[in-house]
Amino acid sequence: MLANGTLLRLLFGVLILTAVTLVSQYSRRLAGIVSTLPVNITVALWVVYSITGSRPQAVAPLALGMIWGLMSTMLFVVICWYTLTRGWALPKVLLFGYAVWVLVAFAPRWLSLQR
Repeated sequence: MLANGTLLRLLFGVLILTAVTLVSQYSRRLAGIVSTLPVNITVALWVVYSITGSRPQAVAPLALGMIWGLMSTMLFVVICWYTLTRGWALPKVLLFGYAVWVLVAFAPRWLSLQR
């Protein structure tokens, strides 16, 4: 059986993908906004808060990691947008975007800025 947090994330994921599919027929930009809803962030904070005995101090490192994750994800999206406007094929766009994402997401650990 799946843990409640996992099941909730799966349910939200299906709902968001369905909404993006439906909305994208009318507006690609609105579909982009819907696809970036912070549902995973909310669920992750909630789950970790619950399993750590409702202690905000125990959840703070997770939030810090999310900051680095968001920065790398934002850069990933900018790279995807830019390279797609230049006519790159999607596999090349994604490969390049993920390569940069990994570098930025894990830079704090490599630079010993975060444990």
